[in-house]
Amino acid sequence: MTKLILPATYSLCLIIGVSSFVFAEIVWTEFTDFHLGTAVVWQFTAMFVCMIAAWRFGPRSSKVADYKALLIIAVVVRVLLVGVEPYTSNDVSRYMFDGKIALIGLDPYVVTHDATVLADLKSEWRPPEEHAKYPTIYPPAAIALFSLSAAFGSGKAVYVWKVLCFFASVTTLFVMVRLLRRSGKLHHIALVALSPILVLEAGIGAHVDSFTTLTIVLVCYFYQKNKRVAVGIFIGLGMLIKLIPIVLLGPLVLSSKRILSAAKLVFAAIGVCCIGYATALFIGLKPIGSAPVFFAKWRNASPLFEWLEHTATEPQLLACLLIITCFTLAVVGVKSLKNNGIEGDLHSRVLLLQIVIALPLIISPVIFPWYLMPLVPLFALRPTWTLGSWFLLLPLSYLVLNEFALNGIWQPVGWVTQAIGIGLVAGFLIDVFSFKKTRLEN
Repeated sequence: MTKLILPATYSLCLIIGVSSFVFAEIVWTEFTDFHLGTAVVWQFTAMFVCMIAAWRFGPRSSKVADYKALLIIAVVVRVLLVGVEPYTSNDVSRYMFDGKIALIGLDPYVVTHDATVLADLKSEWRPPEEHAKYPTIYPPAAIALFSLSAAFGSGKAVYVWKVLCFFASVTTLFVMVRLLRRSGKLHHIALVALSPILVLEAGIGAHVDSFTTLTIVLVCYFYQKNKRVAVGIFIGLGMLIKLIPIVLLGPLVLSSKRILSAAKLVFAAIGVCCIGYATALFIGLKPIGSAPVFFAKWRNASPLFEWLEHTATEPQLLACLLIITCFTLAVVGVKSLKNNGIEGDLHSRVLLLQIVIALPLIISPVIFPWYLMPLVPLFALRPTWTLGSWFLLLPLSYLVLNEFALNGIWQPVGWVTQAIGIGLVAGFLIDVFSFKKTRLEN
């Protein structure tokens, strides 16, 4: 019976990939009785089960050849999803229009999608209306990638972009193979190869976070090889795509044994970031964007923020978030300083990296499933119940698509946020108990 589990798991992965074409076709033909959100949740849940099954029943080997079937299926599913019209999010339409605005010589950080000068282009490119009043929120390197795709025209741009996301996703997978092999944890590769957060968000949603995730994997890879300049370069590149990699600087710098190593890392990261923003300014862009407006407008799947927003005044809410942030960063800082032993020792620092990436998401008023993509490789390096429960439960927020796909109404399902919160707390308590038990046994 056990021998049938892996073939069944891989077959189900292929079925999930093929089902995406069916769902996309149904959405675009506007079947009014189709519950898109429910279908998407089932896809994510089934893929999560496949991931755990492949991890639990797969090989326990340090040889890459023993994972050949898993890696082939992982790549095949990613290839399949390149041809799927995005239906879990309309972010790609915004990406491409932001890129087109830059291509025609306008500033996407200033010009909004509803500008009169863009009327003809808007009818051709059809960016999402809910973002029409706001300029772009994406850093310069992301705009450059959008522009590269948009240069192929409105008919091909989305698929060019999806091909780029495919290469980012596959590169992430194979860098993780090397990273996990060097760490003696190659049997964890299923947690990346079949992760629904990585596979479906890159393949169907085609989110820019695919590139952020790749930069974070490369940061870990070169950190393990003790290449501090390369680590800094990829942190800087990541910041030019989405700002989240900046949080890695804290624990990596503070845990450096030598000041010179820390200096190389910091200067490389800041240098690359400054070059990127200086280039944007030089060509006439004002790369600030509308991120504050975005966080002020949107609310989704954030248990802590929702609870505080309903129980505290605005000043109290801000004070609580500030206290949580400062306390967490202080703990991470102290642990990092105590952990400045072996240069290139990634294992002892993974938990700290998980915490600093998760922190801004935990305190944010809005969390979408693709925001968790950068955490998946770190989860593979050190699995925790907290992250596992988050990966499983956050896609429940896609239930909002049931009403949104039918009537264009964005109304998150209330119980979903509560379920996510309960799952996170339960996972955290299990992790704490397991950690204390391990320390007592040692």
